[in-house]
Amino acid sequence: MPITLGDTSITGLGVGGLPAGTVNSTSLADSAVITAKLSDSAITAAKMGYSGAILQIVRNTPSSATGYAQSVSGYTEVSADYRTAITPISSSSILILDFEFLFGGNNSGAISTMKFFNVTNSAEVGLSGFSSGSRGIGHASMRNSDNDSNDRHPCRLRAYVTSGSTSSRTYTMQHYSENAVTKYFNHTPTDNSGCSYVKWSFIITEVRA
Repeated sequence: MPITLGDTSITGLGVGGLPAGTVNSTSLADSAVITAKLSDSAITAAKMGYSGAILQIVRNTPSSATGYAQSVSGYTEVSADYRTAITPISSSSILILDFEFLFGGNNSGAISTMKFFNVTNSAEVGLSGFSSGSRGIGHASMRNSDNDSNDRHPCRLRAYVTSGSTSSRTYTMQHYSENAVTKYFNHTPTDNSGCSYVKWSFIITEVRA
């Protein structure tokens, strides 16, 4: 007799009328399992069983040209635009913070140091316990005194930190300059066709530990 969907008269074939092992990766078409057919809780951190599996990626980059100038002698947030929030999927995962931008040193011998900062917890990121004599500890440091105030170099910060919980938190970048010399971020002082604006990017990747 013909078999129709919803027919419950066929018994003895296991769950749903199919023998165990009938539905497997080789019997499914490539397009059979799609995002729309998965519930929100179908894929969890616990099911991503191997170390290094990417659980999520959060990216913050501007939709328009945004540049900043800052003159500070103590660590201070450059801009709230850099703030990037993430809610970890796992409390034991690793968060990789990766931030790239153009740095303009204003032709100064004053050294700049940059570091990540956890706005939510008012804490440094991944620097606890580090010390190096009288040296300050950061995630990147730069000094530009090459030719003139429009000297610029790419700068990159990277940090690794354990998530510790699944609570949302927000990260940003702080900067300080010796002698409070003005430094530039994403562009340099002069606005002409020969000077560059570079789009910054802040990416946070959560990976299974």
